[in-house]
Amino acid sequence: YNEDILNTYSYPYGSEPFLPSMTRTANSNFIREEVMVGSESCGQQRCHTDIYEQWSESVHRYSTDNPYFEQTILYMAEVEGNNATRYCGGCHDPIALLSGKMDANGPVRNEHKGEGISCVICHSITRINDLAGTGGYTFAPPDRYLFWNSRSVILDYFNSLLIRLKPKPHSDTFMKTFYKTPEYCSVCHKQSIDERTNHYRWLRLQNQYDPWQKSGFSGESVFTYYPEERKTCNDCHMQGEASNDPSGDKGQVKSHRFIAANTAIPFLNNHKDQLRQTIDWLKRDEVDVDIIAMIASDSGNTITMPLNRVKPNLIPGSSVVFDVCITNNVAHNFPTGPLDLYEAWLEFIVTDAQENIIYSSGLIGGDGVVDPNAHQHISPPVTRDSEWIRKHNLWDTHTAPFNHSIPAQSSDVVHFNISIPESSQLPYRVTSRVQYRRFNRWYTEWVLGENAPEFPVVELCADTVYLVKDYNVHKSKVEDYLRFNRYGIGLLRQQRYADAIIAFERAIRLNPGYLDGYVNIGLVNLESGYLSEAEEWIVRALEINPDFYRAQAYLGIIRQKQGLFDKAIAVLQNVMEVYPRDRRLLYETGRSYYLARDYEKAMGMFLRARDVDPEDASVHYNLALCFSALGKEKDAQKHRKLFLKYKKDPSAPGRIKPFLLTNDWAMRESQLQHVH
Repeated sequence: YNEDILNTYSYPYGSEPFLPSMTRTANSNFIREEVMVGSESCGQQRCHTDIYEQWSESVHRYSTDNPYFEQTILYMAEVEGNNATRYCGGCHDPIALLSGKMDANGPVRNEHKGEGISCVICHSITRINDLAGTGGYTFAPPDRYLFWNSRSVILDYFNSLLIRLKPKPHSDTFMKTFYKTPEYCSVCHKQSIDERTNHYRWLRLQNQYDPWQKSGFSGESVFTYYPEERKTCNDCHMQGEASNDPSGDKGQVKSHRFIAANTAIPFLNNHKDQLRQTIDWLKRDEVDVDIIAMIASDSGNTITMPLNRVKPNLIPGSSVVFDVCITNNVAHNFPTGPLDLYEAWLEFIVTDAQENIIYSSGLIGGDGVVDPNAHQHISPPVTRDSEWIRKHNLWDTHTAPFNHSIPAQSSDVVHFNISIPESSQLPYRVTSRVQYRRFNRWYTEWVLGENAPEFPVVELCADTVYLVKDYNVHKSKVEDYLRFNRYGIGLLRQQRYADAIIAFERAIRLNPGYLDGYVNIGLVNLESGYLSEAEEWIVRALEINPDFYRAQAYLGIIRQKQGLFDKAIAVLQNVMEVYPRDRRLLYETGRSYYLARDYEKAMGMFLRARDVDPEDASVHYNLALCFSALGKEKDAQKHRKLFLKYKKDPSAPGRIKPFLLTNDWAMRESQLQHVH
């Protein structure tokens, strides 16, 4: 490290030099930049050539060298000061952070072009500090062979020869078993912010890890649906590619393109392979759209569903509501990431026999902006002064009026009210598409100017229904019982309990052996407070299959709410043998022990839940209760403070109201159920 850094470096956030990033080094030392760069050498002939070529177009490589990050980090430095940029450094620019450049007098960014998340950065992380994210890893300079940093061609050759002759120390240094785990990805793909950066309080920001862990794809959660196979981050984002790389397995390596949803950076860089693979990956049918129902509001709200199976009574001059169901089969929320920047929205168009557009929502205007009346899967952050945050200045975030991302294995239902003109004629074509664009037009123009190019819009999925006189049946991609179940999930999330039950009953009628249908009706009754009815439906599922753990878990919760704590504990503990890391299962078992006044065992359950998510306010609240009941006031006080840190700010809704009053679209979208 540079001695000058030690003499001038400032410590406004405490003794740790890299705060408010949670990144650490051994003994809090700074690291010389040249230790962390040099990715090109990894890709030299007879080494990791294919992996280097993949990484060279990846977004990881350009985590620093892209105009979006550059504009935002410079804006942050301008309004908050250079030191504040350390918050971003652990994940976006660790080379600048760890070398001490993110300081009051520093340049803020590293000066090594194309070395954002370098090979050495990822492969020299020695520890996951905890599951709180925000750069929560420890970096240690790697052990190197002789002549590793030589500029001599001859000595460089000897360095490469030594690696090939004795590769094990090289492999042991740069590859750790935990690199293959989702927890490793969580160090940057889980983010929070606190008063050191936002001058306010702790807030959760983007988070891919927890939604994955709570989903069925993790294999660790019982309250969700069971997918065909468990999926980790690497299974989706580092799929196998053919290669003879020395680190490969059976002629394949894990792709270091890290394909995800960023179309903007490869588009700007003209990386055609990266862009093509990204678009193909986005269109892989893991988001599904289904125009499932039509409600004729002019004739007693009669409902016709599913629309591709039943002849609709669509009359010119009438008014109808179409229900469109969007299902997320991704292993985390859709969309994910900073929802102030990305655009995912539902396009909906109805045309008549003459191709006249009767209704449209979600089209892009001539100014490149998405129709403000579209249903958008966003979460607009709001400042202390109720202003809409649009420059990715997340340090100003205080709250958000809504969050329209869809949880993993869940569904959303969007309602469109259409007036059919008297002059229109059959057939009618109804089309709906889920569209995606990175980034929204306002932010793109702020970064690149008004003449910024039009960025790719990707159609993730589409559905079309033809409403004709002699009704044509067309096949859906998904079996009807699953379509009804998905529809029911979306209605349940909108607290339309009676309608949800109707949808779930239709699913069971089509497939009497579909156990999740019975459990879902039980769940509707449980949420509504009807415990006897909930128990009846859960028991019916268990009569078909006594080993259905999802039903057992809900039965345990019902027993707890009935005051039968010993029975609740017996059921929940049985499920926990199979799902020891289900956070809700641990929590509910802990609550059952607490209500039964077995405070020691309750504390044990809550501590296990804390290990899964250290920032769960409800867990800390219950730990405070347990420690207090056991007379351990010092420990109880610690968890009271953590509860107050992580709980939602009760004053936040007061900042939402002025924002809603000045943004009609946000007022509509903030309603749990609304009609477009």
